[in-house]
Amino acid sequence: VGSKWGYRYTADWQVDTGGEPHEVKDHSLTHFLSQKVETLELLGDNLRLYQIHSATLASGVLDNQEVLDALRKFRDTSGARLGLSLSGAEQGETLRKAMSCGVFDTVQATWNLLEQSAGPALEEAAASGMQIIIKEAMANGRVLLHPAL
Repeated sequence: VGSKWGYRYTADWQVDTGGEPHEVKDHSLTHFLSQKVETLELLGDNLRLYQIHSATLASGVLDNQEVLDALRKFRDTSGARLGLSLSGAEQGETLRKAMSCGVFDTVQATWNLLEQSAGPALEEAAASGMQIIIKEAMANGRVLLHPAL
C-alpha cells in the first residue's frame, strides 16, 4: 500500500467552496509529521511506499533539510520506501534534485506520447536504481484522440 503526504484539504468535503481552493500544498516539517501520524494510524504496517505529493523546485521541499532528515528517519524506522510524485514543467530538473538528496527510492512522473520532457531524467533515475511510476500515461485520454493512433 502506498500513500502520499503534502496537501492539506480545506473544503470539508464541500463541492462549492465559494471560489476557495479545495486543497493547499504544504510541504512543511510540521505538516509531514502530522500526516505521518494520520497515515500510520490508518494504514499501520501495511504502508510500503510514502510519497511527497506533487514535489516541485518551487515548493522548496527538496531544500528543506529538516524535512529530508525526518523522511530518512521515517524510512529507517518504518521500513517504508520513500518516493515523490512530480508535477509542473520542471519535472526533469526536480527529479535530478531529488536524486542528489539520496533519500528517495521511487519517483512518479508524467510521461506519455505527448509529454516526454522528463524522459532523460527518468532514464537517469532508473539507471541509479530508483523505481519509476508513470502517471498520466494516456495523457488523461488525449493520447486516444491523437490522429496517428
